[in-house]
Amino acid sequence: MIERRRRLARLFAGLLAVLFVLAGAWTTHAWRLMREGAALDDAAPSDAVVVLGCQVLPGGRPSPALRARTEHGVRVWRATGSHFLVLTGGPVMDPVPEAMVMARVATAAGVPRSALLLDPDARSTAGNAAGIARIARERGWRRVILVSDPWHLPRARALFRRAGVPDVRQSPATASPNWTDAWARRRLMLRETAALLFVRP
Repeated sequence: MIERRRRLARLFAGLLAVLFVLAGAWTTHAWRLMREGAALDDAAPSDAVVVLGCQVLPGGRPSPALRARTEHGVRVWRATGSHFLVLTGGPVMDPVPEAMVMARVATAAGVPRSALLLDPDARSTAGNAAGIARIARERGWRRVILVSDPWHLPRARALFRRAGVPDVRQSPATASPNWTDAWARRRLMLRETAALLFVRP
């Protein structure tokens, strides 16, 4: 009986060691992908620039990160001469959809309403991808540029490709406080490490 317990204890310790090594390897791989996301900007003239939403503050006010993403999206839309600026995000932490708050930021920055498309229903990155893929099929779009925080882009890009968007480019919003603030960046990268387990970038 004692010997059996010892064998089980050794087996359990071995399994824990293997899990620890695998978790460390995966975390290293995921963080490398996210840091590479900050350096990769392959924006080119496209059918649409798609800005992925994030937190809306009480009262329907844009959070600093949401504002940073939207303003970066506006700059990319102008620089690439893309046809549309698509703002996607539903009511997640506030009753006002993220897309509607982003639209206010974009119009204040001079984007004409005729260039804006809103997807105000999606509540997740997978939902963003499904909604935009549907619009892309309906309009015959071939290429879109994703705008989000660098840590978010590897998973987002993979989900958009999986949803059927043929050519997915990216332009990271590196001025977002969710990236520039070290504590926020590490916290969100850790969360994203777990989310990436369910997607293969």
